[in-house]
Amino acid sequence: MTLFTRDDVNAVVANCPNAKSALYVQLASYLWYQQQELLKLRFADVLETPLQGPAGILVELPASVMEDVRYEMKRCQLEPTDLIFRSDRAGDVCGERTISPKYFARVVRQASIDAGLATVIHHRHLRQVWAKEYVESVVDKERIERLAQVQLVLKLNSMSTVAEHLSIDYKGKRGQYALASR
Repeated sequence: MTLFTRDDVNAVVANCPNAKSALYVQLASYLWYQQQELLKLRFADVLETPLQGPAGILVELPASVMEDVRYEMKRCQLEPTDLIFRSDRAGDVCGERTISPKYFARVVRQASIDAGLATVIHHRHLRQVWAKEYVESVVDKERIERLAQVQLVLKLNSMSTVAEHLSIDYKGKRGQYALASR
């Protein structure tokens, strides 16, 4: 796993091909440094061929805050096709506390207003009723079953630009490029 440092962020922002990519990286940097090691950000392939399709930043949130985030999404009029959530596994290094869902929703809402976020909600654990009801209307069951966890992805416009300036480890079968605080 490669550490995501401020120098890395600056390198990506300085070399991004357009303002949208820079905005996403700056948002990620701000969230990551605000939360330090309580929030892990990862670059992840988004249902596309690695290094070719759109990519994003994966933000892990404890399952305990997911309901609040969903409420804030509705209140801020964010559509389920605008965000991808990932819930933490029990005992994850993120712990039980993370960024305020309300604050997070405001930041994401502003980012979506400024640049637009292409997103989707997926969830494999259909036993979680709210997730099942919320997700089945926007994604097919096969796709839900295929993913291990819900994911939140803020899309970047150019994965190749990111890969050029950061040392990113390809994790294999699921097509994820990961950068994390640990």
